[in-house]
Amino acid sequence: MSETVTLEIPDELARRAREVASATRRRFEDVVLDGLRRAVEEPDVEALPDDSLLALCDATMSPANQDALGTLLVLHREGTLSGDEAAHLDVLMAE
Repeated sequence: MSETVTLEIPDELARRAREVASATRRRFEDVVLDGLRRAVEEPDVEALPDDSLLALCDATMSPANQDALGTLLVLHREGTLSGDEAAHLDVLMAE
C-alpha cells in the first residue's frame, strides 16, 4: 500500500537529489523516497560524535571506504560537498 504525496522541495535540495539520481542512474523520486526512508527508519548518525561514527564504520567498511567516508563527512559538514561526492556519500552511508 502506498500514499501519493505532493511536496514542495527547496531548489537546492531538489538539485542535489537530481545529481544523486543522475550519478546513480536512479529515478529522482526513488532518491527522494530513499532519503525520507533513511530519515525515518535509521538512527540519526549526524548526531553521533565523529569517533562513534567512525567506530561504527570500522565494523563494516574497508579501510579505503572508511577514509573516503571521513573525507566526505568533513566536506559535508563544511558545506562544500559536490553532487558526485554527495552521491558517493549516500552509497557509503547505505553500506
